[in-house]
Amino acid sequence: MTEMNVVPYIDVMLVLLVIFMVTAPVLFHGIEVNLPIADSKAVSAKAAEPIVMSIDAKGRYYLNIAPKPNRALNRAEVTKLLLNQRASLMATNGQQLLIKGDRNLAYQEVAKALVLLQDLGIGNVGLITKLEDAD
Repeated sequence: MTEMNVVPYIDVMLVLLVIFMVTAPVLFHGIEVNLPIADSKAVSAKAAEPIVMSIDAKGRYYLNIAPKPNRALNRAEVTKLLLNQRASLMATNGQQLLIKGDRNLAYQEVAKALVLLQDLGIGNVGLITKLEDAD
């Protein structure tokens, strides 16, 4: 027989396709925002995975710890979710909360988010930016 049997290769390809289709949505960690550009240091990889509060250009809040991370949350929902994580956020070496604000967002909206976090007693807050040479 001089023909090559390609059926097993097709089976493997279809299995890999299903695996990628199932895992791709799990890799989604937040919404797409245009980050401001600034020279900054990277967060330590040894630290616990941070909680990311995203704020889009319209001032809507998103949290990566929410049941549906890509659904906009109101201030009451954000407060409730962060109160559940408050102990780990306030620990000395606990989680860090990072704000991922759109570059077109009014500074007033970032200030409102910081005041909300301050009212909850969360002080370990950082801002996510984009390096100048990164696209």
